[in-house]
Amino acid sequence: MPNLLAVKATLQLGAEFTMKDVVKVLIDPEGRESWDSSLSESHTLRAFNSNLLTKRYTIKVPIPFVQPREYIEKQIVFTSNDDVYIYITSVDDSIEPLKPNLTRARTIISGTKVVKNGKEIRMELVSQMDTKLPFPPVLITNKVVDAMANFRNDFVNKLRAIKEV
Repeated sequence: MPNLLAVKATLQLGAEFTMKDVVKVLIDPEGRESWDSSLSESHTLRAFNSNLLTKRYTIKVPIPFVQPREYIEKQIVFTSNDDVYIYITSVDDSIEPLKPNLTRARTIISGTKVVKNGKEIRMELVSQMDTKLPFPPVLITNKVVDAMANFRNDFVNKLRAIKEV
């Protein structure tokens, strides 16, 4: 039976960043490895165009004796009414072999909406993943909350670094 983890979060980014920079940092697999402390690897497998790609990334698992989780996903980016949407699901495992000492987890569905309301930017995220953890995800609720806070801090720090250049 899958160990499904569901996450829903809203991240308020304020007015200090542009939509262009927020989306650019969010959707770039190669760049994400440099700022997202939860990842040990992230890269594009194949870019079909600027809005559709497949990617591989590996998440560090902050639990002793549990292997890192590898995800192979397709990412679709589109705009509607000035809001940017990012839709992600796992792809067939046969696309890319599993690396040694990793466990292949799956993104059932993930969506992010980046909204600009006046000068304020916010990200709304929903995800459901099969973590392949050897125990129910409810046991790591605090780790997930911490991970979202760390993601927001890492993300904002990267945006601030871009702004300073």
